[in-house]
Amino acid sequence: MTTISTATQIKSAKAGLHKVAGATGLYLRKASDGSDSGAWVYRYHLGGKRRQMGLGSIGALSLAQARKRAVELGGQRNAGSDPIGVRKRERAEILARERAEAKQVTFAQAAGSFLKAHGPSWKGRYARAQWWNPVRDYALPVIGDLFLDDIRVEHVVTVMRKAEKAGAKETARRVRARIESVLNAAGALGQRDLTRQNSADTKLISYVHPSRRKGEREHYRRRELSDTPAVLRSLHALAENSTALSAWVFMIATAARPSEALQARWDEIDLDKGLWSIPASRMKNNRKHVVPLSSLALAALKRQTKVRMGDAVFPGVSTAPLSYDAFATAPGKAGVDAGTPHSWRSIFRDACVDRLVSIAILLRRRSLIPSALSKAHIGERRRSRLDAR
Repeated sequence: MTTISTATQIKSAKAGLHKVAGATGLYLRKASDGSDSGAWVYRYHLGGKRRQMGLGSIGALSLAQARKRAVELGGQRNAGSDPIGVRKRERAEILARERAEAKQVTFAQAAGSFLKAHGPSWKGRYARAQWWNPVRDYALPVIGDLFLDDIRVEHVVTVMRKAEKAGAKETARRVRARIESVLNAAGALGQRDLTRQNSADTKLISYVHPSRRKGEREHYRRRELSDTPAVLRSLHALAENSTALSAWVFMIATAARPSEALQARWDEIDLDKGLWSIPASRMKNNRKHVVPLSSLALAALKRQTKVRMGDAVFPGVSTAPLSYDAFATAPGKAGVDAGTPHSWRSIFRDACVDRLVSIAILLRRRSLIPSALSKAHIGERRRSRLDAR
């Protein structure tokens, strides 16, 4: 076995194990002849057994650094400690410290990471803002600075009550669900103790903060078909000075979903042709949808051109679309009971069926279609009305 004492000898050394001068127990293991590849090895005896441990490559550790490290390890051995055991304990302590630091993540940091990870996959130009804004407004002031394992049920309930006090009951439920998702994601990343139940779990929250009475179906509350002409007239009259009520009139006139109407952009609207082209990316069925615009819908749009401030047809306080809660609560604040926004699609369907019944009755009276055929085409829902007439 040859002895290495200079940096020049390291490079020219042949493949194999070489003793290094200047440090007891230090060796060089070359990978191939005359190359720069190799590693430092420290060999020692402890308890009657010979042991060895790697110190690193010759590229990462110079000859002087390797000698210094070998002297330190020799001091540990002379003191009765096992250098390999010491290194294992040090690495375990570092790992434990890193894990502890990983769990010192605040809710605000975890929510930001969740948005960054999932936001690109969400549909809609403003989906990220619509997810983040309620979290920013209601959750962050309460739990934003708390570490994830410190968030308790009462904190989540406080967030929900804050939203409900602002008149945003639906947002309260949505923010709770978003807190639950953020905490679940953090647990998967090792940032939260998975042995603890999620503080925003809906069943856990319901024990101290029931969100809805048994049997209540607030989402589907709607006005009767006979009431809708008066309701629509009231909304149309009040929409002159309200973006939110203009959005209601537009949604009703186009039979659109609330989200589709709120996210409408000016580049989708052709006022000259009277068409609204909704791209496939914003449709539930992933297909482009073209809506003919009635005079009522065009009137709502023309009002909005006077206050245009960006791409959104119905903007909120910024250029982003109006929030759902500001939209949904607008008729009530104006003194109009319009039911829930989505109920107007059901009302539209009933209006269409009612019109179809009237046409079928007229044609049957004129003997233009057989009675049985007219019944087959108007559906079960209106057969009794047809027979009664």
